[in-house]
Amino acid sequence: MTAAEQEKVQRRMQDWAKLSPEQRRTAREGFKSLSKLPPEKKQSLRDKWEEYQQLPEEEREKLRSTKKAKKPPIKLSELPTSSAKIEPSPTTTK
Repeated sequence: MTAAEQEKVQRRMQDWAKLSPEQRRTAREGFKSLSKLPPEKKQSLRDKWEEYQQLPEEEREKLRSTKKAKKPPIKLSELPTSSAKIEPSPTTTK
């Protein structure tokens, strides 16, 4: 392995180590789903990525900000919980 390749691998390892467990899980899921794609779809994605890389920085930033504007769906586990006790509704029995 050349020195440049070693530096690249070390940089990627350091970047990976900085990721949170959730980010790592997302990256693994993305890799797994991409590996299952047919070759023509993979090539299409590569072509789109290369097109993106050719865009000016302002245009890429614009695309990134539009993606950030979309809110992800809220997970039920992330909903706030009330500390107040919920009283049962009164029932009438006669």
